[in-house]
Amino acid sequence: MSEQPKKSQEYAVTGTTGKTCSSRSFRALLGAQFLGAFNDNLFKTIASILVINEIVGNDSSALYASLAGALFFLPYILFSAFAGWCSDRFSKSDMIRWTKEMELVVMCIGLLAFMVDSTELLLSCVFLMGAQSALFSPSKLGILPEILDLSELSKANGYLEFIVFTAIIIGTASAGFVSDGSFGNPGLFCIGIACIGIILSLFIKRVPARSVDNKRNPLPIDPILPNIRILRKIAHTNSLWMCTLGIAFFWSVGALFQLNILFFSKEILHFDDRGTALILASIGLGIGIGSILAGTISKGAAELGLLPVGAGGMVLFSALLGLYGQYQTIAFPGIFFLGLSSGFFIIPLTAYLQAFSPIEERGRYMAASNFLSNVGMLSSTFLFLVFRDYFDMSAKDIFSTIGIAALAVTIGLTRILPGTTARAITWIKEQLVKKKSVIKGD
Repeated sequence: MSEQPKKSQEYAVTGTTGKTCSSRSFRALLGAQFLGAFNDNLFKTIASILVINEIVGNDSSALYASLAGALFFLPYILFSAFAGWCSDRFSKSDMIRWTKEMELVVMCIGLLAFMVDSTELLLSCVFLMGAQSALFSPSKLGILPEILDLSELSKANGYLEFIVFTAIIIGTASAGFVSDGSFGNPGLFCIGIACIGIILSLFIKRVPARSVDNKRNPLPIDPILPNIRILRKIAHTNSLWMCTLGIAFFWSVGALFQLNILFFSKEILHFDDRGTALILASIGLGIGIGSILAGTISKGAAELGLLPVGAGGMVLFSALLGLYGQYQTIAFPGIFFLGLSSGFFIIPLTAYLQAFSPIEERGRYMAASNFLSNVGMLSSTFLFLVFRDYFDMSAKDIFSTIGIAALAVTIGLTRILPGTTARAITWIKEQLVKKKSVIKGD
């Protein structure tokens, strides 16, 4: 593997042009992202609730509930290559606006589905929402280096991750209130959210298209091979490849955790639905706060030195939950700090991939990363079934397994990217020196 970017750039991203996270464009992007993630999870959860209520007691209820989740993630695999091509071929700001308009169209179809009470049409809308999100994602991530200083990337990604997980929590929790008709037809509510998102997208600064040569970059027809080609290209750059694999690991573990936490809450902690909601809120809040802290601490760098810190925390707190998760006094803080550590893990990886991917192919790099992550997430759902049905593993056992996997990833990262260990040690020393200075009053 060749080593590009150059070693002098490998562990830090700097550069200033005055484009900060307080800019109107970035704030508008944050708002559009929040409303989009909120609408996605609100609609998907409402659809799942209504489908389950429609066929409650039927042997197919679990199948339909699982199908709703699978239909949302499947478009990320099918359309990621096309989404990456569009992100490079057209202006990323235009793509963001077009996908927000697409969201409105899908929500109008959703309104019809609610009116005619059609399960099939509801599930079709879930698939279309997934397609809209798949098209939105590469442009959302790829536009950051074009509307912000490179020195702001870690902080910006921290804010984005916080916004996403906050929207997921609020959107999922709101579904129970919206689905019962308290706000009228759920479709009308979702349409209103989509309209606000379109308005916000208009305030994002327009950026030029980065790859308009159709001969060099033809429209991809095959949904799989273009992503594999880009992943092979990424693999030629050791640091970018490790970042891509690390991002995929994060989302794969996240999918496994999301499935496992439901059983952990019921089987180990004996919680009702409210207790389960609190557990989910704890992990979401932890990831959000960890993401913001990681972005703030980085101070103008894609600080890969935070990777061993985040991965080490994932190992520690996963093991803690596996050993002592039956105690609520350990479960809640353990889950929160597991999320916090995850934020330290994902932010530098995402910022680094954004900063050092070729500008004319950035959208396709982001899309290929999404493709690999979603393959991992789908694989995690099958892996969970294997753990539960074939190995008869408890929820605590699965947490221990996550800890072992995180340990293997930590060892791999520190061996393949040895500079991360040195950066981690330097960062920890700096924090200790600052703490001593504050205590002494220097």
